[in-house]
Amino acid sequence: MDIFEADDNSTPLTAEEKDGLKLKWVTLRTELNEAEARNIAQAQVWLMSNKNKDIYSDTFLRELHKKMFGDVWKWAGAYRTSGQILFWKNLKEQNCTGETQTW
Repeated sequence: MDIFEADDNSTPLTAEEKDGLKLKWVTLRTELNEAEARNIAQAQVWLMSNKNKDIYSDTFLRELHKKMFGDVWKWAGAYRTSGQILFWKNLKEQNCTGETQTW
């Protein structure tokens, strides 16, 4: 199924997509999008009031990720080990967080 052509209002989540989902009532992609959007809005409020100056640190980025997705996903704020794109893991391995501070 092409997720870019699918109708989110009726597209059911696959079993793999439901893995790690905290909200068992979410069954459609549109419900997932709405739940994530609410969680991200809460994270934006937290981010605007956060006084942490080390925003490029691994610890801060994982905390931000947990704030953005922690109400929705069990794995929020942790490095992925399978399934999805391993962006954060690659970022850590390449020490890109430290490099961004010098830009």
